[in-house]
Amino acid sequence: MSPRVANAHESTPEFEASMSGSLVIPATWGDLASRICEAGLVEPTVDDVCDYLKISREVLVDPEIARSPANDIYDLRRRVEQDLKREFVETHGETADEFGAYIDERVSAWAVEDGEVKGDEIQRQIDTQVPDRFSDEWSDYYNDYRRVDQTSLLCLKRDALHSGVEVPLIDFVETVFAEYKGKQFFTKDELAGSIGVMVDDIIRKYVLRDPEQIKVEDVVLGKDQVDEFMYATREIFRAKTNKHVRQNWERLEPFLYAPAPSTYPLLER
Repeated sequence: MSPRVANAHESTPEFEASMSGSLVIPATWGDLASRICEAGLVEPTVDDVCDYLKISREVLVDPEIARSPANDIYDLRRRVEQDLKREFVETHGETADEFGAYIDERVSAWAVEDGEVKGDEIQRQIDTQVPDRFSDEWSDYYNDYRRVDQTSLLCLKRDALHSGVEVPLIDFVETVFAEYKGKQFFTKDELAGSIGVMVDDIIRKYVLRDPEQIKVEDVVLGKDQVDEFMYATREIFRAKTNKHVRQNWERLEPFLYAPAPSTYPLLER
């Protein structure tokens, strides 16, 4: 095959399809229009398809106007994924937002007055418990994991008071799993996972040495910890959105890479 013939062959839709592992891809706008109608992306009308593909009626019905398959398929996928994402958010976003508002409302019940003053009092208590790093008592203190962790929990409580809220961990967990008005979007396992992310963040930030020995009753949360929990739930929502997009694109994609659609409703017009 000469270079000229090879270059011409490599520019054809069939070659691009073979390189991507597909069979045949739509070669004209009319062909693609019929496929997206069969896939259920739009209603089988010329106006709906033109609006979706952002092309004119003249381009759609002219069988001689070929497409640039690679670019157009990528653009179409991007548009389909955006539509799927918007559909998911419109369906479930309000329910997820209601859960966030519910948590904010309940946490506000644990607001503290004079949080800065009370937090400073905790800091003075910490100062009396922690020996000087260069003193003889430092080694004994540092190697007593329970003692160090109790000081770390005081630091957590200090920061919580400074944030303006002091939420007992055990009460927060009960609040998360409590029934509330509205349809629940997150599963119990997902909420438990978000709580786990929050607890892991506490262990890491406050360098808890022996967390398994800490009583839940001794742990309080501040605004930062509640925000960490809510961030974890937003990540769950994002993951569910992406899963919805991925699964539906996998359902639609075969229509775009099949040998031919079963009908061509628009080409008959």
